[in-house]
Amino acid sequence: MPGQPLYLTGIYDTINGVNCLIILTTAPNDSVAPIHDRMPLLLSHEQVRPWLVDAGAAPELLCSRAVLPAPQRWTLSRLKM
Repeated sequence: MPGQPLYLTGIYDTINGVNCLIILTTAPNDSVAPIHDRMPLLLSHEQVRPWLVDAGAAPELLCSRAVLPAPQRWTLSRLKM
């Protein structure tokens, strides 16, 4: 929805002193498919806290496919400089 944040799923860790981040992706929905063959795996606002603090929630959310589809495609205007 316009004006609302998007919550992307990801995995973060520090490996050998290097901060690493992976954004999880999934097959695209109808609005993304014409542009790309993958899209970020999105969570609802209610799913964010369990994703971050509950070790059992992440596998459950991923297996249930209870993630949100991408929002509808919006046309972006060009920045005038």
